Amino acid sequence: MRVSPLAGFVSKYEGNMSFLRLVAVAVMTTVLFPIASVQAETLHEALESAWNRQPAQRAETARLGELEAKRQATTNLTPLPSSISLGQRTDQIGSNVGQRQTDIEFSAPLWLPGQRDSQRALVEAETSRFSATQIYSKWRLAGEVRDLWWTTRLSQSEKDLANQRVVSAQKLLSDVERRVKAGDLARVDANRVYVELQTASIALKSAEAQAFRAMQQFTALTGLATIPQETESVNQQPSENHPQKLAAQSLVLAQKRLDLMRSTPRDSPELSLGVTHQKDFSNDPYNNSVSLKFKIPFSSDAINQQRLASVQAEQAEADAEQGLETARIEAEIASANFELEQAKATAAIAELRFNTAMDTQQLLDRSFNLGESDLPTRLLAEAARFEAERNLIKARLETGRAISKVNQALGVLP
Repeated sequence: MRVSPLAGFVSKYEGNMSFLRLVAVAVMTTVLFPIASVQAETLHEALESAWNRQPAQRAETARLGELEAKRQATTNLTPLPSSISLGQRTDQIGSNVGQRQTDIEFSAPLWLPGQRDSQRALVEAETSRFSATQIYSKWRLAGEVRDLWWTTRLSQSEKDLANQRVVSAQKLLSDVERRVKAGDLARVDANRVYVELQTASIALKSAEAQAFRAMQQFTALTGLATIPQETESVNQQPSENHPQKLAAQSLVLAQKRLDLMRSTPRDSPELSLGVTHQKDFSNDPYNNSVSLKFKIPFSSDAINQQRLASVQAEQAEADAEQGLETARIEAEIASANFELEQAKATAAIAELRFNTAMDTQQLLDRSFNLGESDLPTRLLAEAARFEAERNLIKARLETGRAISKVNQALGVLP
């Protein structure tokens, strides 16, 4: 069949357009949904990658700028902005004898004794509290990263073991089918191995789904396409500045607020300087006069007591929270250390069980090959060996997770 040149051109054009559409879709997908191709070799890098994606970290510069602006405000000559007022008076609507008056007044609030120092100390306490809050948020994030890190590693180990089980079943099926053809084994034995292969394949699909889900969660949190393969080493001493001890910062902040309240029992006094430009009759010359006023607001005991009680309640709450946080930290450290010891003991028992199951499986494997034992016995031994290996790998990974929990309880970041 002959194809016309026009048809060939159209076909080529459509092919090029299809290719261009695919390129456009790929470009738009990359722009709108960036692929997580970043890799990290250490848990520290994974934590930093996750932290850089957090809203609290992205707003850190703006928050620090806000606190710096408040600190700069304490260096001003006045606690609040100064003001200027303008006034004009005339008798044009009334007698209209030419009376004119212009008033200009400049007012500036003044610092109360000790108010500036208290305000500066409060801003410094707020800055320290903000830094402590950032560290606390990063510490909490480290716990999430550690948990997902070990969950992903456990799920991947399950997938690898399930894959090994499938490979072993395939190899055994090949050997059994060969012996069935030779007349050494019955067809029912091949069916048993085939069922074992199907069971292993189903378990592999389930393990792959769990591993994929865990990896997606880790990627969503950290933006990484792979997980670090390192193992944390356990720390012996808690962090000197444990992130969970934010109550101490709250107590200092409450104390500084209390100091500011005591140094500000009333509104700021106000100094005003005014200039008046006036004349009484149209033919009179303008006269200038200068006025100076000093405004002292009275304090209100009811309002002051209300504010003082609120700050004192905040201070009492922070004081009580400090004691509770210390107790929580000690309990968490004790629990994490106990779990680590239990995990180590479990791993030791699992290793003994695996060695026994491995020895039994090897003995029955040789016995089956020599025709001294039947296939069901060999399958049971191999299943026991796989289960023992699974428990050993899981116990070792759980020991690593327990180490991470100890470090997390101690307040140590990766």
